[in-house]
Amino acid sequence: MSRRSIQKFFNKYVRNTQKNTRVSSFKIELTPTVILSTRALKHVYDKRPAQEFDFFIKNLQKIITNPDQVYLNKSGKRGNLCLIKIKNNEPYLCLLENISHTSHSTKEVVTFFRSNWTYIRDYELLWERKDGNLHRNELLRIEQFTPQ
Repeated sequence: MSRRSIQKFFNKYVRNTQKNTRVSSFKIELTPTVILSTRALKHVYDKRPAQEFDFFIKNLQKIITNPDQVYLNKSGKRGNLCLIKIKNNEPYLCLLENISHTSHSTKEVVTFFRSNWTYIRDYELLWERKDGNLHRNELLRIEQFTPQ
């Protein structure tokens, strides 16, 4: 999945829709185990500043396949995993939720947003990039992670 594909998906189903209106329900596969829905895109499009939204449209694929940190989300909050990409020392979060009704382990993007380090200070760190790129075995372990 390329950045252009995400942009086309957004342009076709979400762009220029009025705030707080419903959009048709469609999903796009970002990786073999992660999907993005028009609902999540619309939510972020309505709630986040344009600059922040544009950053995510351009970098969502990179955040999912090559995060800098992975946290376990707090119980009671939507989404199980919190993937973080750090830019200018600010955390950009992408929350993924396990979808239990599928035959294989699939996660759906719930939301994405820029935050601050205080927001995640009490989260449980599962993985952090030390040096270099994320090894494919680590990515597979993260993608297969299913919290209890």
